[in-house]
Amino acid sequence: MFQRIVVPLDGSSFAEAALPYAQDIAQKFGAAIDLVQAIGTEEMLLASQPIDPTGASAMMFDPGPIIEAEKSEAVSYLDGVAARLRAAGLTVNTATPGGSSGDMLLEYARANQTDLMVITSHGRGGLGRIVMGSVTDHIVRNSECPVMVVKVKEDKS
Repeated sequence: MFQRIVVPLDGSSFAEAALPYAQDIAQKFGAAIDLVQAIGTEEMLLASQPIDPTGASAMMFDPGPIIEAEKSEAVSYLDGVAARLRAAGLTVNTATPGGSSGDMLLEYARANQTDLMVITSHGRGGLGRIVMGSVTDHIVRNSECPVMVVKVKEDKS
C-alpha cells in the first residue's frame, strides 16, 4: 500500500515527532522514507529585506553564502536523522529543495510519487491559525496523497 513516505523536517524536535509514526508504517509496508527540508531561495531572502521610502532595498547583499550555509546545515541535519533510521533497517532518502515550505512539499510529493506524507501540527485553531498560518493546513487541503497529521503539544515547562 505505501512505498514512499515523505516526512517534512525543519530541525526541530517538534517536527521529528512525526518520525516514529513514519518509521512504524515504513517497517510494516517495506516503504522508503524521504526526509525533506525546505531551503530558502535567493528571491525569498531578498524579498524579506526592508524597503526604504524610495522603493529600493535598504540592504543589498549577496544571498548566495547564506543559502549555501542553510543548505549545508540542512544536509548535515538530515543525514544524521537518516543514519538513525537506516540503523533501524529502513531505506531513507533526503532532499533539500528550495522554495516556500507548503508549496515545495506539495510539489516534491507530486514529483516523487509519494504515497503518504506524515507531518506534525501544533493543533492551533481559530485566530491562532489565522495569525500564525499553517503549512500543515495548506498541505492537508492541497495534497494529492494521503496526509497523516500528528498533533503535538508544545512542552511549556
